[in-house]
Amino acid sequence: MKNVSLGHVTAKGIEFEGIYYSCHLAIYEDWFDTARVEGDWKILIVYDSSDQELIEIFHTLSQKWVVARRISSSATQGPQHARHEDFHESVDECIKLGER
Repeated sequence: MKNVSLGHVTAKGIEFEGIYYSCHLAIYEDWFDTARVEGDWKILIVYDSSDQELIEIFHTLSQKWVVARRISSSATQGPQHARHEDFHESVDECIKLGER
């Protein structure tokens, strides 16, 4: 069952229920650097309570939902424990967006 809630964009990633997430759009648009400089902000998310690996975030500019993947198992770990495969996958998606 899908639920709607609010997460926070922070310098460490998109934080929801103590877990950090990232997506190609956040990296492409420098959300995390912006949060570091200007402060955190709230973001609308949809999540499946039985699966903490993915959340969907609403991108207000494009009016579309974007999938974000978990990059840490807890807020205390932060991005230094990001899974490299997910990071590189997000970077590859950014490159594809830039080629359009």
